[in-house]
Formats: sequence, structure tokens, C-alpha cells
Amino acid sequence: MEQEREVREILMNMRGMSKAMKGMFLFNNTLAAGGIMLLMTFMRRLLAEKLVKAGEVKSLEKFIVSTSGDYEIQNIPDASTSTSLSAVELEKELKNIGIQYAVIPDLNKEDGIIQVAIQKGDRSKFQAWFDRYLMWSLRGGEKSIQDLQNLTNNNDSIISIPLEGKQELIKEDFLSLGINYAVLPDLNVGDGEIQLMVANGDVQKVQHWYKLYREECFRGGEELGELQLISSADYGNTGLITEAKYIEQADETYKRASEKYNQPPGSIESLFLSEEQKVRQATDVGFLEYYNNPEYVALSINRETLVEKSSYAGGDTVNSQGFFASRVPGTWGESEQTLILPAEQVFVTDEGHTYLAYLHKEQKPIIMDAKGELVTVEQRPTGGELFATHYQQVDSLVAKKSMDSLTTKVAKDVGERIPANPIKAR
Repeated sequence: MEQEREVREILMNMRGMSKAMKGMFLFNNTLAAGGIMLLMTFMRRLLAEKLVKAGEVKSLEKFIVSTSGDYEIQNIPDASTSTSLSAVELEKELKNIGIQYAVIPDLNKEDGIIQVAIQKGDRSKFQAWFDRYLMWSLRGGEKSIQDLQNLTNNNDSIISIPLEGKQELIKEDFLSLGINYAVLPDLNVGDGEIQLMVANGDVQKVQHWYKLYREECFRGGEELGELQLISSADYGNTGLITEAKYIEQADETYKRASEKYNQPPGSIESLFLSEEQKVRQATDVGFLEYYNNPEYVALSINRETLVEKSSYAGGDTVNSQGFFASRVPGTWGESEQTLILPAEQVFVTDEGHTYLAYLHKEQKPIIMDAKGELVTVEQRPTGGELFATHYQQVDSLVAKKSMDSLTTKVAKDVGERIPANPIKAR
């Protein structure tokens, strides 16, 4: 009963979470929003199918909000070949090192991997723990990692070679060559690479062996990549995955449960990605929320000149995530800038020729440069500054007609449709 109540509560609050998340990314990490929306949509589908616990989804949402979406997902392997590191044990370890994290539901019990989301600012702390964890706990290959380090007095290196799935070949050849090594857990199954720890005294042997093997494969029509010497941090980074990769790694049971919602629009998405994803008419009730809020300044955006004649305004990357983009007036060519706002802050009027957008005066909106890269927060103007430098002239030439007469008319028309407690237009 409690589980069902929590499920209903989460599903009922989807629109609120969507809006809250987009508010965060507006000032920190907008381009990460797509992946996070993908992850949370997937989680909510599984929640609706009762394949994950409500508490797990709540914990993940809370973590995303608290980190403002500034996190990364790390694959962590089993503690040994016989016993796995449970989510409870993992949480205990991460709490002890004092980092901000969220253990993500394990959607594939057979792959021997647990996923954890880590605040990026805690990466160095996590890496130090991860190195110790791998060196002290994991086993693999002909020797355990600890045994290899004891044997070599820590004089060892990590190599990465594109021989995923050919561990038996390595085992046989290294045995005949007398190479001391340990196979490290594959943190990114499917990328073609595997990682080995090799005694420093044997590194040249391995390099020579691989050179000969690679040439043999080339003569047979197979081209292999280079052998690479990598650091322990580089090895850990092979386990960094995107939200899409996390979903791809899930067991088919979870994928099938999600696919049933892939009908436009799915029942979950109809709540999660409803009106927030759309630019509404200026006669929508939501218009008044911004019209009557003195913290926002109104922009007039001409569709032809600022949207259609923009390098990025019509792109699916922005629009599919529930945002509205337009060229900043007065910026062209190499100096072109694109303003990105949540779609719920933009309204269409003038028979589709003009958009009325609302910009918070004190906050710094997302701006892309001519290369499509985000302008850093430090370099962005506040909404008030952007309006003063780029939109006042437009306001006097284009927007006066719509902003002086149309907004008053819209406010009056909308007000007449509200039967009780109407909001007074300013």
C-alpha cells in the first residue's frame, strides 16, 4: 500500500519535477538535461510497472536536484569473483569517504556491475577510493591484483588493448612467455577494449607480443588498434557511462517494460512532457504568471528574423528537450549568439509572426555562441543586462505594438476567463 501511494505521488508530481529540473539547468547544465530527462523518464516507466522501488526513484531525483545535474555515472565491478559488492555495502563505502552520490538501481544482475552517480566535484575523492578498492579487493587473470603488486613491489602498469573476448588467447600466450599479469574487470563491456595490469619488467614483452599479433591479424585482413599504457584514473574513466548507456546495459525485462510506452505520446510522457514542452498561445492562462511578475522582463522575438534566420533556433537538440531558442538581436556570423529559454516562458502571438518571451531580470539565461557551445556562466549577462544591450532597440521598433496594446488586451481577455480571484494586470 505504501509503495502504491509513493508511486502515485511521484507520477502526480512529474510536471513539477520537470519544471524544477529545467530551472536548474537554465543556469548550470542545460545540454545535460536531455540525458537526465531520458533517465528519469525510463525510471518512471519502470516505477509504473513496479520494477523499481519508489524510494530508489525519489533518492535519484533528490540527488539530481541537489547536484544541479552536475554528476557522472560510474560502473563499479563486483568485489570478487565469488562475492559481489551489494548496493548496501557500496553505500557504506561511499558514505565513509564523504562524497555526494546516489546508487542507481541495478538493472542487470548478471553483468557483475553496479552503477553509482557521483557529483563531479567529488571525483578526486572517489578516484582515490576506487583505486584502493580495485587493488585490494578484486581478483582476475593468472594472479590477483594484490599478489601481482606484492610480487612486483608495486612496480606495475596498466595497459589497454582492443582484444575484448580474447582472454583465453592472452592467457595461453602470456603463460608461455612468462608474463606476470592480472586481468582487470571490464568496466565498459562492448567497447572492444580490455585492461590488464602487467609487471613493469614485462611491459616490453607485452608490447612486442602485441606488435607481432597485430601484424599477423593485419595479414589475415583484420586491423587492430594500438596498445595503450594508461593510468589508474584513465582505467576508472572507462567505466564512466551516459544515461543512454545505462539504459542500454539494462536487462531485456526492463527494456521491454519501457518500450510499451513508446507510443506518441506515452501515458507517462503525457504528464512528464506535457505543456512544458510546448510554446503556448499568448491567450493561455500561463501568460499571466509572467505578465504580472515584476521579476521578469518581456522580450519581443520576431519569428522571421530571430528564429528562422538563426543557426540553431530550429534544432531538434534544443527543441526536443522543451526549450525555445532564438538569435540574440544584433549578433551575426562569427559573433552570433543564441538565447535558450524554457518553452513554458515563451508565448506565440501576432498570428505566429511574433513570440513574447519572459526573461528573469537577475538570473543568467543560457546562451550559445556561434559554434554551438555554451557561453560560460561567468561570461553570460543577466536577463536585465541582456535586455538592455540587445532588446531595448527591438522593443522600440518592433515590440511596442505587441507589448503595449496586445499584452493589455491578452491580460483582459484571459482575466475574463478566470471566474474567481482574477490577477490584476500591472
